[in-house]
Amino acid sequence: MKFLLCRPIGGLNDMLNQIEKCCQYGEKYNRVVLVQTCEQFHPHFGNPLSRYFISLQQELVLVDKINNEIMDGLSVLPTCLSGRIGTYKYSWVKDLGIVEERSGEKITFDFNKDHDEDILVHHQAGGGKRATFALSRMRLHDSIVDGFFEKLSLIGSPYPAVHVRHTDILSDYSKVMDEIVGQNYGKLFLATDNKMILREFREVFKETVIFNFSDLPEQEGKPVHLQKKLTATERHNVNQQAVTDLLLLAFSSNLHTNDRSWFVRPDGSKSPQRDGGGYSGLARALHSNPSLAQSLIQRRIVGLHEGEFFGYGGTAGSSFTVVKAVVEKPIPIKQHARKYVQGNSKELKDLLSKIHPVKTDHNLIRIGERHDGGYLVPDDLKGISVCYSPGVGNTSAFETDLYQNHSISSHLADGSVQSPPLGGMVRSFAKRNLGALNDESTMTLEHWVNTNSPCNDPHDLLLQMDIEGAEYEVLLSTPLEVLKRFRIMVIEFHGGHRWANEDQSARVFTILKRLETLFYVVHNHPNNCCGIDNVEGVEVPRVFELTFLRRDRAEMLGYCNLFPHPLDSPNLAKKPDIILPRDCYR
Repeated sequence: MKFLLCRPIGGLNDMLNQIEKCCQYGEKYNRVVLVQTCEQFHPHFGNPLSRYFISLQQELVLVDKINNEIMDGLSVLPTCLSGRIGTYKYSWVKDLGIVEERSGEKITFDFNKDHDEDILVHHQAGGGKRATFALSRMRLHDSIVDGFFEKLSLIGSPYPAVHVRHTDILSDYSKVMDEIVGQNYGKLFLATDNKMILREFREVFKETVIFNFSDLPEQEGKPVHLQKKLTATERHNVNQQAVTDLLLLAFSSNLHTNDRSWFVRPDGSKSPQRDGGGYSGLARALHSNPSLAQSLIQRRIVGLHEGEFFGYGGTAGSSFTVVKAVVEKPIPIKQHARKYVQGNSKELKDLLSKIHPVKTDHNLIRIGERHDGGYLVPDDLKGISVCYSPGVGNTSAFETDLYQNHSISSHLADGSVQSPPLGGMVRSFAKRNLGALNDESTMTLEHWVNTNSPCNDPHDLLLQMDIEGAEYEVLLSTPLEVLKRFRIMVIEFHGGHRWANEDQSARVFTILKRLETLFYVVHNHPNNCCGIDNVEGVEVPRVFELTFLRRDRAEMLGYCNLFPHPLDSPNLAKKPDIILPRDCYR
């Protein structure tokens, strides 16, 4: 077993973004992610994240301490930490980040490739828009949920809410106050890091009951989480208040945040910020995603206690023993916890039956390489104007074959490569990843398609998508009007072994129900890169290659019952192919 030790720095949004970055890498390269936020490696947060959150995934472990004796015997990257994983000193260097003091080396690794070392260490800060995905992997402790409901009962629902950060980030909150004046609210929840803001709101809105539950010290330019003279109890209270305030913002009826702010540097200079800080952005994201907010506060889900970890059963049961060995504080495993994560075998089989491929009046042909980079598609390519291919990586065999033998060029997108392959096969290239949001580094499938193939374009499209787990958020966020423009879709689904998880099961079910209104599944081939798991007695490949054909292009002739297809080939030539298990079809 290999590990990724994540020691995130910063406020809550920053930490969650770094955790999600590590989780996505861990999923891609089959590593267990250990998250450690103790005072030694995060003096501002200062507590283990496990005091506030419970992990719902066996690949994500929130730890208090690690067993240095075992860890120091493992190979590590960066190598400057060899033999000193639990004892190294670090500092922050402008324009570089967190570095190991002795060597000056940045404490991280190349996220764009696999590594041979037993343990990778990522000790960095930095925000972004991945935080909600990290939260989808967790639940809050009952103590946090109890505190939230206690405060909710004091406010009374529904209620409007405001977040104003005004310490190290100065907000232009006059616009927010103008908005509130026009609403004539009788009550208001205010989350802020500055006692002056609370006094000003209460002075301006004298007829409004202003609720605030945080212990705000008198301060100059320091947010609560950066106060240095706090006891361990005070530190825990500050963290708990921050999480509770986030929930109160998320569940408000109307949320007001700043869209203009400035970050104040230590030398007193200011730089403009796009919004009121990462915490405001996280609050807005949760407010607009009520299902995620609701999932965070599911109380007493399986009777877990602080620090417990959802164990892993089936063929990989021994993995949990390895995790316990490297974590200094033993973590008990409970049968009902494992059952909660792995779910019901009948429900899992029902879900897998939805990707049982059907026979149609179109034969399948192979496009691309014999091994990795090749896919089976229906012989119905005539009239398709262009292919959309996100997740190009370093290979373009599929796109090359499409162009050379079928005269179909491609729009490519991949944030991990500098430039696309040259030649007429490339219609355009975007150095961005596909996701559920449009920002500097990601874009939605809807935005990409409408930019390059306007809605009045009558031609059909083809989609070939291998984006390492982001396919779920993309398919959930793409309107059906956009999806039905694709005649054929070839999609790699990652994490099949997690389809039994209650949340992931619901997510996959929603996706497949949406797709089956428009498409037939016409091919299903397990990718042999990542193996196969036994989940509650059900054999499930970790990665599926699925081909979809729009229903108006074909007549269903029955279900396929011969696997593999004669044109199938193992993705990795040196490993045996995975035959679609009997549990994966009707």
